[in-house]
Amino acid sequence: TFTPQTWEGKTFTTCLAIPSIAVFGYFLSLATEALVTLLYHIQVSVLRTAHPFRGSEKLQKIFDVVQLISITVAYTALFSYWTDIDQGLNYGESVYFAVITLTTIGFGDPSPHGTRYIMWYAFAIGVGLIIVAAAISSIGAAASLIYGSSPQSEFQAKDLDSYPTLDEELYRSVGGAQFMTISANTPNVTMDHSPTGIQFGMFRPGHTHK
Repeated sequence: TFTPQTWEGKTFTTCLAIPSIAVFGYFLSLATEALVTLLYHIQVSVLRTAHPFRGSEKLQKIFDVVQLISITVAYTALFSYWTDIDQGLNYGESVYFAVITLTTIGFGDPSPHGTRYIMWYAFAIGVGLIIVAAAISSIGAAASLIYGSSPQSEFQAKDLDSYPTLDEELYRSVGGAQFMTISANTPNVTMDHSPTGIQFGMFRPGHTHK
């Protein structure tokens, strides 16, 4: 850990840390979305002929949670094993430091020595942060779908019901991120998993359904 010694250094570090946290959070959200998309495409490829979750968004979300938690546990175990060897700790202590590090709690992190180990730990911790963030995000999405939607989603769903037509501009104004929740609250909006993507009833990209 590098600690600034002067007030100028402390002020500079504080001003640098605030935007850095925001930028890293944004990068983490993009990386998490990319990981979830990759896992989804792998899942679709493996289950192409017999998709057990077709038509059940809740089962799909639950499967995503189980899948990402399993990956998180496996990665934490692997990271702990490497820390056990490199840092000279017992495995229980290594698991503790792995969990503390990958969840960014900050009560203690592994301290690598040498450029090679520093680069390896930076890469390993970065990948671990992405995996943990994806698991937490999937748990939140599943809980929102199973136990109810947010007030904003319910408001958007009611507004969606009042439209006689559903076109591309309306979809853009609602936002794709809210559609899964909205579709569960709006009976006249349906979702079709097809090779061309998500479709709303008779809606096709670039056309207007009347």
